Amino acid sequence: MRFVLNSTVFVLSILSLCFANTFAQTQEDPVMWEVQVLPTETNGIFKLEAQAKIAKGYHIWALEAGGDGSLIDTEVEMDDDHKYLWVESEWQANTKPIPVDLDYIDGRIYWYESEVTIHRSMQSDVSMTVEGMIHYQVCNEQYCYPPEAYEFKKMIPIQEK
Repeated sequence: MRFVLNSTVFVLSILSLCFANTFAQTQEDPVMWEVQVLPTETNGIFKLEAQAKIAKGYHIWALEAGGDGSLIDTEVEMDDDHKYLWVESEWQANTKPIPVDLDYIDGRIYWYESEVTIHRSMQSDVSMTVEGMIHYQVCNEQYCYPPEAYEFKKMIPIQEK
């Protein structure tokens, strides 16, 4: 009888661990990305926008996270084989990052909460696919997730005449 009870407890413990692991793997990512290539009012100039929607209680590091160098800046990496020209030299954000001072990190740090759009303008006179990757790290008040990369592939929408 004792063997059956111990076996039952053991099996239930294993099953609960399996279900807990399955639940953890199916939780939604706290950051959802949407990337677009949009025409501007200037002929041949397009804006590449990467919008991050960040779940409540989470943040991602700014383009320049600051601090003591231990943080992972959010950055956009484009493939090197492109036939477009960058109009702007740097990626920009539509909102200023939130400045934060923490006791355990030297120097002021910067992050985005809720939503941020990172953008850069490009020039092209031909329709083509642009590919890239957004490198970022999402954190909450207790811990940071491992760094992540979001891959994208979008078409420059040239209007045929």
